[in-house]
Amino acid sequence: LGLKESTMRIMEILNHSVGDLRHQIEQLLESEYNVHEIRRQQLQADQREMRVCAHDAKAKLKSMLRRMEGLSAKLNEQVTKEQVDSVFGNKREDGFSIVSNLQRSLAILSEPTRGQIAS
Repeated sequence: LGLKESTMRIMEILNHSVGDLRHQIEQLLESEYNVHEIRRQQLQADQREMRVCAHDAKAKLKSMLRRMEGLSAKLNEQVTKEQVDSVFGNKREDGFSIVSNLQRSLAILSEPTRGQIAS
């Protein structure tokens, strides 16, 4: 083979090798992009789920706070009544006292909410 033919053959081989490498790099980049895209979509789905869970937890905590505030108000009212009764010497015959009301209130607080039952 002459110099010109040898040079042409080397150029063909180099062009073919460069083309193969380019194709392999493109495949690798596409594969990496697909993996990245799948992870990004999964992250978005996880973030949506976390927001929903956080919103649900916030709503449940607010509900529990309202229940506790209501029970606290009832207990304060009961304490006040019993203090007034003790000052004026009134005896309660019905068996209700701060202790029994507190026990009932704690039992109510320990009951699962509708959201907890559904979960």
